[in-house]
Amino acid sequence: MEIPSIRDLDVEGKTVIMRVDYNLPLDENGRVTDHTRISTTLKTIYYILNNGGKIVLISHLGRPKSREEHLKMDVVAERLSDIIGVPVKKLDYCSGDDVEMCVKKMKPGDIVLLENIRFYGEETEKNEATRDEFAKKLARLGDIYVNEAFAASHRSHASITGIPKYMPSCCGLSFLREVNMINSIVKNPDRPYVAIIGGAKEDKMLCIESLLPKVDRILMGGIIGNTFLKAAGYEIGDSKCDEALVTRAEGILKSCGDKIMLPQDVMVEIRGEPENLPISEVRKGMKILDIGPETIVHYKNVLRPAKTVVWTGPLGFFEKKPYEKGTLYIASFMAGLDAKTLVGGGDSISAMKRLNMVEKMTHLSTGGGAFADFITKDSFPGIEALKHSYEIHSHAIKKKVE
Repeated sequence: MEIPSIRDLDVEGKTVIMRVDYNLPLDENGRVTDHTRISTTLKTIYYILNNGGKIVLISHLGRPKSREEHLKMDVVAERLSDIIGVPVKKLDYCSGDDVEMCVKKMKPGDIVLLENIRFYGEETEKNEATRDEFAKKLARLGDIYVNEAFAASHRSHASITGIPKYMPSCCGLSFLREVNMINSIVKNPDRPYVAIIGGAKEDKMLCIESLLPKVDRILMGGIIGNTFLKAAGYEIGDSKCDEALVTRAEGILKSCGDKIMLPQDVMVEIRGEPENLPISEVRKGMKILDIGPETIVHYKNVLRPAKTVVWTGPLGFFEKKPYEKGTLYIASFMAGLDAKTLVGGGDSISAMKRLNMVEKMTHLSTGGGAFADFITKDSFPGIEALKHSYEIHSHAIKKKVE
């Protein structure tokens, strides 16, 4: 079945619990440096407000270990209020009598933002029953649940998969566009179909394993690229790699033929200065920090005829000059291709922004891990929860007549 969206529900006079991903980047002074994740939710917010609804926003910020002052949602509420021109009341808790009383007093057009949902251990608790008890408390705050947090929806958290069990639920307009755009590109890709995979994290290995049967080539870099270089028998010195995945990478290389392309030359740092070396000349004590110029040329040659390109993860130590060149040069080349181009992950998107090439890509997905999971796995928790909710609560959903 299709994912139910906010346009399928009548929100007039209703209190809408809206899960968003306002995990915004903050500088050392706690100020917001980029509000893209707010911008992507504005269409859904305006849709609800313009149709007479009230909004209770739920989000996380950072990875708090306790109620950390610098991870409270106050700064997010201030930025949202500035953007939409509507006062946003930020509450100090997510549940309890005071919260419920405040929500009951809301009028159509009001917006409330709850405190950081990850201040509550029940949000990410592994025990489903514990998560569900917390979700019940959250569900008491509204009439309808809307998921507008694609980037967090690959996790079975209380605010993602728990709340939909207890009330009519749907996805937001940005969430729906994200799903539709990714599906339109990767379900029936035009060929040649090339994937670019960098960065770290074990989910990149799952991404590679899933994409191998579907793509024509995979171009690699970053920490996952180092892992595969070691698996191929190269010395990588003191470079970062995932030792636990080397054996798994060896098996993939033996079975994939020439589908996976690894760097032929790399940039290392020697006595504080960048140096370009063939991969065969890397020695102990060196750190691979980027792909080299020869590899960039080879990767461009593979990309040139491509009709579909999927990219997730930077190809080097993107945060430090001059080791961002591999990522930036490939991003620039990719933007000029006559192809469907799909980019996922914060660092990859940062490269596009630095080059002013956001508009030249077919689609940019704000979800890093969620993006990788969506294109590689058969099940996506956030979507499954919405579909199941619709089956249970569809009788309580009044379709809006436009």
